[in-house]
Amino acid sequence: MSTRWIEFVHPDDRVLTREAVASPESRRFGQEQQSLRRVATLVAKQTPHTQVLALIAEEVGRVLAASSTAMVRYEDDRTASVVADWGAVATSVPIGTRLRLGGMNPTTLVQRTGHAVRLDDYEQASGPIADRMRAAGVRAAIATPIVVEGRVWGAMVAASVDHDPLPPDTESRIGPFTELMATAIANADSRAQLAASRDRVLAAADQARRQVVRDLHDGAQQRLVHTIVTLKLAQRALDEGRTDLSAYLAEALWNAERATAEVRELAHGILPAVLSHRGLRAGVDALVSRLDVPVEVDVLPGRLPGRIEASAYFIIAEALTNVVKHAQATRATVTVSTVTTVPPGSTVPPGSATSSGDGFLTVRVSDDGVGGADPAGHGLMGVSDRVDALGGRLRIDSPKGRGTTVTVRVPVSKR
Repeated sequence: MSTRWIEFVHPDDRVLTREAVASPESRRFGQEQQSLRRVATLVAKQTPHTQVLALIAEEVGRVLAASSTAMVRYEDDRTASVVADWGAVATSVPIGTRLRLGGMNPTTLVQRTGHAVRLDDYEQASGPIADRMRAAGVRAAIATPIVVEGRVWGAMVAASVDHDPLPPDTESRIGPFTELMATAIANADSRAQLAASRDRVLAAADQARRQVVRDLHDGAQQRLVHTIVTLKLAQRALDEGRTDLSAYLAEALWNAERATAEVRELAHGILPAVLSHRGLRAGVDALVSRLDVPVEVDVLPGRLPGRIEASAYFIIAEALTNVVKHAQATRATVTVSTVTTVPPGSTVPPGSATSSGDGFLTVRVSDDGVGGADPAGHGLMGVSDRVDALGGRLRIDSPKGRGTTVTVRVPVSKR
């Protein structure tokens, strides 16, 4: 960039003033920075990503002096959806259009290679997208990848309807905009995933409450009603001096005992008493004792924060339920370990569940079954939601024919 100076001269040759005039390169750089700031401001405000993408399409078009710009998202069915556009071609290829990939054209080649692609003569392009673009008057185009969290999410396409190709530095000038696009898209995806996870958690909680109501109504409540009716009959038999009093009392006692057992079993499903009283290790031992599949358990002794302890228990329970129902396994393994962040100067041994300080809890459930577990299945999705709620991470390794390993890592705070 450079700056030139001009002088305003009086007729008698006296210099009146001297002003700096920006060169075309300086003006262009300033315009691009202003455009990037406008986009970055919207991204920082977490503006709906549709508005951000629309602004980016317009800003890129104006900054590059392109005839048209479009932003496409690659779909799983070998198509690209137009999610934002601006300029002359927008009416021919509106937002929502699905373009079939294939042939040799910038949009398709970016999806294949993950790199920017330039085509200065669109007559050389082929494929369904090329036919559509030529019909709209496109003569040259450049497409650059939009990479979101390590994958090619889509492409930013700048097109020209003029005979002259786009400037040679177009690809590098689009780069900062595609980075902002990726941030906006990742933010939107994260918000959508969080909202979906919260919705599933709320739905699961509502379903659990409804199930508790049904279980109480159909089980313990009916038995208690029967107990009351039987006791009233016993009271009448007592008043009348009949000999069937003991039979009524025995029946009432039996129903009361059954109701107590059903309430205890229901409470166990909500939060097992052994878990509350004796901790995670005892809870897991009690859990695996009721399964048909042999399970080897390696859980550190000691207590954890109540929320972490309960979540770890239900994560293990859900994973083992999947093993029993789907894995066709002959054995399974449960391991729970902690890695403690030991404060400077502390001599507390790392790895102890009862040590002071913060750290991480790792839960691992493995089996020797058929593998091929579906992460989107109801059980594993429930595990994922629990892990998300704890701010942890979930990893599922399930190659076909080689068993499944579910690994969860969640932060643990003692404070």
